[in-house]
Amino acid sequence: RRQVAAALNYQLSGIPYWSEDIGGFFRPSDAHSDAAYHRLLTRWFQYGAFTPIFRVHGSGDGGTELWLFGKETQDAIVQSSVKLRYALLPYIYSGFARVMSDGWTMQRALAFDFGGDARAQSTADQFMFGECLMVAPMLKDGESREVYLPKVPTVKESEAWYGFWDGKLYSPASAMNVSAPLLEIPLFAKRGSLLAIGPELQHTGE
Repeated sequence: RRQVAAALNYQLSGIPYWSEDIGGFFRPSDAHSDAAYHRLLTRWFQYGAFTPIFRVHGSGDGGTELWLFGKETQDAIVQSSVKLRYALLPYIYSGFARVMSDGWTMQRALAFDFGGDARAQSTADQFMFGECLMVAPMLKDGESREVYLPKVPTVKESEAWYGFWDGKLYSPASAMNVSAPLLEIPLFAKRGSLLAIGPELQHTGE
């Protein structure tokens, strides 16, 4: 939870490149076998996929290789975050081109895009990733969370956001509880924007 707010402070300070140690630099001694930690790690990876630099890291004795956490956890992480990050490479590449050319930032506090919205100005647990995607990381163990969707000036209020996973239209709401199964980070696409999604890749050289 603190890292989400810290990341947004970096962006607000004009620092567009930032990364966290996914899973925590120091890990519990039973990290490779503890189911609760495995859920945390899966959610942390999902958040990390929407940070400027997507990396797992830890202390020298941490053992961060995904297979050490078991096949079920490895598959969950690959399916819910690694493949998604690679699929979004065209969108991410274009966004970071703007970072280089325009002094932009890819991970965006809501105040950047919805500056006239008082709640957006004070929201520290959601953010935009590029112009299109609203990201609401899971900060507690569970399968739902509250999400705030601001008004989008360029579209009808009742049709402002698409659910990334279900394709449904959502209207802005002061507080909306959304479902978040373990393999899905709460994610919404702003209607009227362009989201380029590429094929499944094994590495960026492809």
